[in-house]
Amino acid sequence: MARFFRYVLSLCQRKGCYFFLAFFYLSGLLLGITIAFTAGDVNLNLMRGIPHASVSIVGSLCITILPFLLSAIAVSISKPWLLLVISFAKGFLFSFIAFTAMQSFGNAGWLIRCLLCFSDGLFLPVLYFYWLRRISGRSTASCCETMLFLPLAVLIGSIDFRIISPFLARLIN
Repeated sequence: MARFFRYVLSLCQRKGCYFFLAFFYLSGLLLGITIAFTAGDVNLNLMRGIPHASVSIVGSLCITILPFLLSAIAVSISKPWLLLVISFAKGFLFSFIAFTAMQSFGNAGWLIRCLLCFSDGLFLPVLYFYWLRRISGRSTASCCETMLFLPLAVLIGSIDFRIISPFLARLIN
């Protein structure tokens, strides 16, 4: 697998790595949508219980910070091909959860999806911008850039924990 990604990255440096990043991210989104639509009733029933579950600040921050930290580690160890894997996984998980929520809650699914995926919806454009800047592997991430994105991720995760998640729980009840 590492051999394949090394080949993709060598092509990436010659022909434009932005295409590969977009391809992997969109592939993850499409696969997540496909699996969400083919999922059985078990996933739909499990999704209905998520707004009632208790949320910890650690769990809420992990959703936002973990993909960024994994991306920063991949850049710092000079393995930019790992960004392709991270972008695929993030796209897959985001679209799977969003579309499963939409299916589970019927006509109110769009609202539940927006509230449930609030932190991802706000931080994904920032994360994708970070991936675009670092996918070529020509330069390593600066400490200032990383320290700019990290507090933004913490802020978005905190807003989700303090405001959005309690509102979603009250809305469902």
